[in-house]
Amino acid sequence: MSKMICYRTDLRDLEDGQTITSPGDHKAQLDDALTQAEMMLRAVSEQKAKLRADSIYAFMDEVWSKKYFLGKKGFLYQLEVDDADILHIADMMLVNRISEAPDLASAAALVKQYWSGDRGTGERVEILATRAVVTKRLYTPADKVLLKQQLYK
Repeated sequence: MSKMICYRTDLRDLEDGQTITSPGDHKAQLDDALTQAEMMLRAVSEQKAKLRADSIYAFMDEVWSKKYFLGKKGFLYQLEVDDADILHIADMMLVNRISEAPDLASAAALVKQYWSGDRGTGERVEILATRAVVTKRLYTPADKVLLKQQLYK
């Protein structure tokens, strides 16, 4: 069984070696436009709705994960995910594009593109998984100033 390294911002204070599962549905934390996009993604099927509500979300790209972390609360972790625990992989920016779509037909086409597993440019690819193992805490909230200086020299 193969394992993938990925990165996650999480509010939980996790320990190296800890197996984690979903912290719960993230829908309530979204703004109105992203909530609508989320509802469209979930409307495809009951299985897809459960997948979006009950998964761990992580990013494949370390640099993008660091940039994303700067705008969020919590900690940034490196995770290891077994291939068997990966439920879906796609470009996260498609979700944003769904929220900005000019009409329902355009949004529906983007929903289909997301569920087809389109990875876009490969930079902002999200992994949805059932569980993962924390391999390393990369950054705490106190590290954000230094990280920002390192990323944007």
